[in-house]
Amino acid sequence: MKILMVANGYLPTAVGGVETYVAELARQLARSGNQVSVFCRESDFSKADYDITIQILEQVKITRVVNDYKQVHSFRQTFIDPHLEKIFTDLIELERPDLIHFNHLVGLSARLPVIASEHKIPTIITLHDFWSICHRVKLVDWRGRTCPGPLHGVNCSACVMGGTLRQKVSPLFGKSARVVKRYLPARLRRSVRASLPGGEDQPPALVSTAQIFTERLALFTSALLATQRLLVPSEYVRTQFYNNGIPRQRIEVVPLGVTTHAGNKLPKRHPDLLTFAAIGPLQPIKGMDTAIKAFSKVPGSHLRLIIYGRSDLYPRNYVQHVIKLAQSDPRVSLMGPYNPVDKAAVFDSFDILLVPSPAPETFSLVAHEALALGKPVLATRIGALSEIIQDGVNGYLFEPGNHEHLAELIHAFAANPALLESLTPPGAVPIHTAEEHAQQVENIYQQVLGESQQNASLSLD
Repeated sequence: MKILMVANGYLPTAVGGVETYVAELARQLARSGNQVSVFCRESDFSKADYDITIQILEQVKITRVVNDYKQVHSFRQTFIDPHLEKIFTDLIELERPDLIHFNHLVGLSARLPVIASEHKIPTIITLHDFWSICHRVKLVDWRGRTCPGPLHGVNCSACVMGGTLRQKVSPLFGKSARVVKRYLPARLRRSVRASLPGGEDQPPALVSTAQIFTERLALFTSALLATQRLLVPSEYVRTQFYNNGIPRQRIEVVPLGVTTHAGNKLPKRHPDLLTFAAIGPLQPIKGMDTAIKAFSKVPGSHLRLIIYGRSDLYPRNYVQHVIKLAQSDPRVSLMGPYNPVDKAAVFDSFDILLVPSPAPETFSLVAHEALALGKPVLATRIGALSEIIQDGVNGYLFEPGNHEHLAELIHAFAANPALLESLTPPGAVPIHTAEEHAQQVENIYQQVLGESQQNASLSLD
C-alpha cells in the first residue's frame, strides 16, 4: 500500500507530540511492508518560505516545505495557502498514493483534504487537537478558560485578538500589524512583540472582523467531512467536535499507542526517596507552576520533584516564573528535555507522575506511558485525563489549577508509603503498544480502500 502521511512537522527537526506520533506510525507501517511517504511543514528561518527538502529516513520519504508565515499579511493566509496547495497537488499527482492520512494542517492549508478528494484519493484524518475549530488549538481562550467552541456564541475574533481592548483598536492595530509584517523580518517581529506589555502572551492581531472565523470554520468543516474517516484519540475529543457540528457517527475513537525505548541508563532512583515527576514544556497549558507550588507545600527531605521539558518557549514571563519557583525549593530539579532513546530510563527514575494541565488534554500520551509502566498518575480532572484516571486504582484526580488539592495528594503519599503499593496501574485503561496501534490503523486503511473500490465499481455500473 502506498501511504502519504501529512503533518505539521516531522522528526528530528520537530519533536512535538503529533510529530513524534507520525514518525512512529510511519516507521511501523514501513516495517509492515507499506510504501510510506510524508508531506510536512518545516520551520526554518534561514530559508525562504516554500523551500522544499526531500530526504529518506528509515525507509520513509519525507518532503519538507518551509512555512514560517514570513510573508503573511492577512489572517486568512494562516489557514488557506495557495502556494502550499500547489506543492501538495503536484506531489500527489506525481506519487499517486493509495491513501492519504492527514494528522495536522497547522502551517499548511485547510483545503488539502478537499484537494485529495477532488483527485479521488481515499483519505482519513486524525484530530489530535482542536486546530480545525479553534485557532488557539486547545479550545482554551486568551484568559486561559475552557471554551465550548465556535458554535456556542463565543467571540473567536476577540479571543485571537487577545481581549476586548485589542478588539476595540483593531482597525488601527491591524494596519500597524500589516506594516510591521511587511517591513520587519520575522525574528525582529517576535522581538518587538515580546517587548510590548504582555505582547509575547498575545497572538498576532491580523483580524478586525468576526466574519473571517465563520469562513474559517466552514472551510475546515468541509475539509473534515471530505475525508472517509475521522479518528480521534479520546471520547472527550469526539464530544467536542460533535458539539461543534461534526456528526458523532462520523467520528471514531482510536486511542494512540505507546512506546518505550531501551537506551542510555540514568541513575536509578534512591530507594529511600519518593520521586514525583512532571513531563512537558514550561508553558501555561501544562501547569508546571501548579506542580511546583503544590510540591513545595509538602515538607520532607525524602521527597523529590523532577521536571522534564523545554524552557526555550513563550511566554518568557511564565517560563521565568516557573524557573524562579523551582529555584526556591532545592528538592525540585528542572531537567530540560530528554533524548527519546532515554525514555525508558527517565520513566524508571520516578515513582509517581504529575499531569497538572489546567487546559483539557486530548489524550495525554505521557500519562498512558506512565500507566503502561505501572506508574500511578496524579492528574487534573479535565478533558481526556478524567477518562483514564480512576481514584484509588491507578492514581488520583484533582481540580485544575488547585495546587492545595494536589498538595494534599502529595502529602498523602509522603506520609503513607503503603498508599503507593495499594494502587494497581494501569487499572481498567486499555493500553496499546505502538505496534498494535499501527496494525489497527492499517486495518482502517484497508477498510477505507475497500469501501472506495466498492463505491467506484457501483458508479461504473
